[in-house]
Amino acid sequence: MSLEGKKTIFKLEVKEWLFHSIYKLLEEDYEDFEEKGYEHPPFRNSIFILFGIFAYIDKMELYRGNGKKSSNNRLVGGVKRIFTNLANKEENEIRDILRKSRHNLMHQAIIGDNILVNLGFGDVGFDEAIDIVNKDGKQEIRIHPIKAYDTIIKDFEEYLNNIDSDDDLKDKFEIFFDKVYKYEIDIIKSDS
Repeated sequence: MSLEGKKTIFKLEVKEWLFHSIYKLLEEDYEDFEEKGYEHPPFRNSIFILFGIFAYIDKMELYRGNGKKSSNNRLVGGVKRIFTNLANKEENEIRDILRKSRHNLMHQAIIGDNILVNLGFGDVGFDEAIDIVNKDGKQEIRIHPIKAYDTIIKDFEEYLNNIDSDDDLKDKFEIFFDKVYKYEIDIIKSDS
């Protein structure tokens, strides 16, 4: 299978299965907000949006050749790479974001203490997609799902553009793609 064929399948997988689902969840919350006259956009879908954002980060780190690292280490690296305002944060601060958001969501279906998820509120105090802020002597982790969604879309487009010009990135993409789609590729080869 050609590189272009692989990229087409990969784009469909990420854009249609993941990004489209996140978008529909965001859209649903905002439709309810407008129709029902809530003072602030509801929080209901933001938990699932966060699932999608963290799934994207883990997926992209695998395609970037970081499969030998643990999921937690992949996520730390991915968060620091994608959310550039966090690039200089200590690893333990990023692990705290992950523990209180992703891990609590995965294992307990709740968000941990001092996590603020914002879908509106005039964006007061939410300058970044994900940020760590000290307020009144306490650390707050602020997550803006819409900004995080926009950030991962930008990251994906940059990744796709770089595959063609970066041989190392292209090789890692093809190795992992072939691993994920081995069964389908074998079927295509046997039908030829």
